[in-house]
Amino acid sequence: MWLEHTGIGEWIRTDPFGFPLILCAHSIGLAGVVGIVYMLSFRVLGYSRGIPIAVFERIFYIGWVAFILNGISGVLLFISDATHLIVNWTFLLKLILIAAGGVSLWALWNALMGGPERTTPQGVVTPRGKTLAVLCLVFWTGAIVSGRYIAFTMAEAKEKELMGLTGVSAKAPAAAKSGVPQ
Repeated sequence: MWLEHTGIGEWIRTDPFGFPLILCAHSIGLAGVVGIVYMLSFRVLGYSRGIPIAVFERIFYIGWVAFILNGISGVLLFISDATHLIVNWTFLLKLILIAAGGVSLWALWNALMGGPERTTPQGVVTPRGKTLAVLCLVFWTGAIVSGRYIAFTMAEAKEKELMGLTGVSAKAPAAAKSGVPQ
């Protein structure tokens, strides 16, 4: 894909510090976003009841900064290997789970703090709020796990691609792959 051949794509892929630096930024963003989501979700589920839910409104800006960092670093990571990522099922699953996590977090916050049709006082936890908190935990945890699993599915895809280029069948016995006569 043409994105990989841009200057930034080449730099991330070939510089010894390119990919690791971008991946570190992505991990820091992940910690900020998911850390806040986990804290809010666990608070809604009954942990640390002494902390008012309204406090989270003040730290959401940290979550937004972390989300922007994740977005930028995620795009850069994608640019470095777009050809493989665009067809990688774990990458696509991660994107779906991030979207679902975002929607569930938005719904949770509206259930807790307002919206025009609000029927309970701000900060009151309802069964719907608890359900949304669990969904947030499931979606964001799934995004983390699928994101981590990308490395394994990418390695497998690249190995299959390399075997195809070298004429060695991916289904060949181990001895054939190693060049040992049978």
